Amino acid sequence: MKLTSGRSLRNRPLAAYAQCWADNKRAARETWPNRWTWTSGGSWLRVLKEGHMIKVSVFYPNTAGSKFDMAYYLSKHIPMVRQKLGGALRGASVEQGLGGSQPASPPTYLAMGHLLFDSVEAFQESFGPHAQAIMGDIPNYTNTQPTIQVSEVKL
Repeated sequence: MKLTSGRSLRNRPLAAYAQCWADNKRAARETWPNRWTWTSGGSWLRVLKEGHMIKVSVFYPNTAGSKFDMAYYLSKHIPMVRQKLGGALRGASVEQGLGGSQPASPPTYLAMGHLLFDSVEAFQESFGPHAQAIMGDIPNYTNTQPTIQVSEVKL
C-alpha cells in the first residue's frame, strides 16, 4: 500500500505509519487548503470551499422520568436516517451523556445525534420528504422531546 508521500507501508514499524500519516496531513493542508480536514477519528472529511459544513444536532434532554433506548437508536433509527437522507448526509455521530459539570451529577442530555451536510439547503432537501417518518420514529426510543440546532462548523 502506498500513500501520497510515496512511502511503502509494508513491513514498517508503527512509527513509520505515524510519520507517513503526518506527512500526508501536511501535504493535504498545503495542497488543498479549506477543502479537506483531518478528523480525530483518523479519516479525511471533505469541507466546502468556504471552509465550513452544516451540522444538525439533536439533543435529548435528561429530565425527570426520561428514558432513551440507545440500542434501538444505534441499530434502527440512525441506519433509517442514513438511508433516507442518502448522499446529502456527509457524516453522522452519536454521543451518550455520562455526567454533568459536577462530579457524580447527571448529564444534561441523555444522548446527542449529529448529522453533517454541505449546506442548509442540502439538509432541507433531503430531510423534508422524510421528516414525518424520521420524526415519527422518536417515540420508539425515547419519551423526551428533542431539541434541534442547526450550526455552521467553523473548525
